[in-house]
Amino acid sequence: MSANLAKEYLKSSGQTLRDFPGLCGELANELLKVTPNGQIVSVSGIGVFDTTAWTYHTVVMVDGVVHDAWRKRPLPLKEWLKTFDCEWPIEISVDGVEVFKGLASEYFPVS
Repeated sequence: MSANLAKEYLKSSGQTLRDFPGLCGELANELLKVTPNGQIVSVSGIGVFDTTAWTYHTVVMVDGVVHDAWRKRPLPLKEWLKTFDCEWPIEISVDGVEVFKGLASEYFPVS
């Protein structure tokens, strides 16, 4: 599998997650500027992160693989969604279009 483009972007710009001045959406937008074949994927819902107050997360996906700066390596979308597998429904949108609403464990990509 290829390198994590989000981590590579931060490294090439001399930044880390800790000192990046924005949130996940801003990082995804910056990454999209240098990844023209990327798509913006957003996940929202009560259970997005059980340990924080976050109710959404936004990343860039290229060819079905999610490049999330909070993960060590890029992951296929279905595998990445396991992060959000809890008892609460989530909503997934790709480039602003809702593609799924339900439990992450019930997501099956349409090919």
